[in-house]
Amino acid sequence: MKRMTTATAAIAAGLAVLLASLPASAERTPPGSFLRDRVDSAQALSAQVKSVNYVGQRYANFYGLKADEVARRFAALEYRHLQNDLRTRVWFVGKGNRILSEVRTFKAGTPMFFTKTGQPVLDGRCGNPLRADLPQAVAQQPAPQTTSVPEAQVAAQGGSGEAAEVALTEALPVQPEPVITQVLAQPAEIIVPPSEVLITETVVPTVTEAVVAPAVESLPAAAAGGSSLGPLGLLAIPVIAIAAGGGGGGTTVIPEPGSLIALGSGLIAFSGVLLRARRG
Repeated sequence: MKRMTTATAAIAAGLAVLLASLPASAERTPPGSFLRDRVDSAQALSAQVKSVNYVGQRYANFYGLKADEVARRFAALEYRHLQNDLRTRVWFVGKGNRILSEVRTFKAGTPMFFTKTGQPVLDGRCGNPLRADLPQAVAQQPAPQTTSVPEAQVAAQGGSGEAAEVALTEALPVQPEPVITQVLAQPAEIIVPPSEVLITETVVPTVTEAVVAPAVESLPAAAAGGSSLGPLGLLAIPVIAIAAGGGGGGTTVIPEPGSLIALGSGLIAFSGVLLRARRG
């Protein structure tokens, strides 16, 4: 009896050790989740995308990337909790493995995966995407190291042991060379002699009018007897008209030489007619 009790105790102890050595089962995600198991780090998230085939393929189809690229970008995310309430769109797996989306409000304290710049990418409880694109993993550039240059200790001449400071010359920015604008002397003015101008005088020819004496008709004898003045009275009419100056005012009319010649010719002709009439 004692031996059976000892054997039972040994078996129980062995089972306890065996159960303790088994890994704890992972917590499953709720229905509609992109992930199969819940994760709490970017490394676990990336490992599940690589190890679980349908999980990696689901993310690859959603983002339009290869599963390896999705896992690489997931490894650069940060797992932390919301500081304030967040209302945003979230995608989930519907019936028939259809990807659907709706707007939800996430309370402060909800675990999520963020980018380095603080943008939420995944719901930390199920891995459901909060945006349709997956940001590129940006490698952080190390801060430039500043090396402090100690003051050089130079032994003074003569063994005095005094430390001499070495002035460090800072690199000054290179100033661009000034642009020198040289004003050239004005070119000598070239005087072009004016071209010779040919002055052509227009000679207006003088036209001398030819004075034609009017033909004097001999008056019939009957005209002489019809008046006391006779033909002499008719001849006196143009003389009176010239002397009177026409019907105008005070303007004196000077008879032209041609008119005087015609008048004289008429008097001579008329005198001849009178002489013939008396002799007859």
